[in-house]
Amino acid sequence: MKKLIGFIRYKKNDKAIVLIHVKQFSNQLLKSSGKIGDSDRKEFEEAIGEFIVHRSFPIAYKYFDKIDINYEKPIIKGDNATLASSIIWSGSERITFSWILTKIEGAWYVTDFLNEGKYASETNRVKSVDPSIKKNGIKQTIALIRKEAKN
Repeated sequence: MKKLIGFIRYKKNDKAIVLIHVKQFSNQLLKSSGKIGDSDRKEFEEAIGEFIVHRSFPIAYKYFDKIDINYEKPIIKGDNATLASSIIWSGSERITFSWILTKIEGAWYVTDFLNEGKYASETNRVKSVDPSIKKNGIKQTIALIRKEAKN
């Protein structure tokens, strides 16, 4: 986690994204979307990766730039781990959150983020991805994600 935060702090997004298993995160976002072909899944995964690099990392940078993060001892269950963390924001406000990691092919990757008892993948799936796929279809949803990544 310290590597990931360091890469974000120094705006080395190309190195930071490697520590996030975008395929796993994308699969979680698509889990209730029914049958989606392999090529569309791959395209969706690439769009999510672009979104993380161009939208999520800059937001994370604002939080992590000059703030120390406290890490609790990870809770490991098989190939899954939860790493509770906290930061002090604006001098006194304590923000707590957890990194969700999964061991894939022998390496640990960030696969989700837990904040206020809600998984980022679940929140984004229910509020954004599922409604967009239902309304626009997978191709248009991918185009919208790519457009948002560039804004």
